[in-house]
Amino acid sequence: MQVKALQGHVGLPLFKRNGRQVALTTAGVYIRVYARKVIANLKDAEDAAARLQRLEVVTLTIGMLSTAKYFLPWLRAEFSTNTKAWKSGSPWATGNSW
Repeated sequence: MQVKALQGHVGLPLFKRNGRQVALTTAGVYIRVYARKVIANLKDAEDAAARLQRLEVVTLTIGMLSTAKYFLPWLRAEFSTNTKAWKSGSPWATGNSW
């Protein structure tokens, strides 16, 4: 997006010009913070798409039995050892006992 279009969309000036010098206005500082977040999110989305293309992302769904507490820790360890894309946010990865 061009600067003028962004300023029009925001409705505030993003830069203040003084001769040859250009500086961000307060609105420009705030928009820069959000722009960096957008760029970071876009990078994360691109990385996720690349992992999907390389088949690095898998989903494991398990139905549990009352005896699962005996073999589930082993299964979790085996899966995480052999899977590059183990998701650390998973409750399995937190070390919770079953």
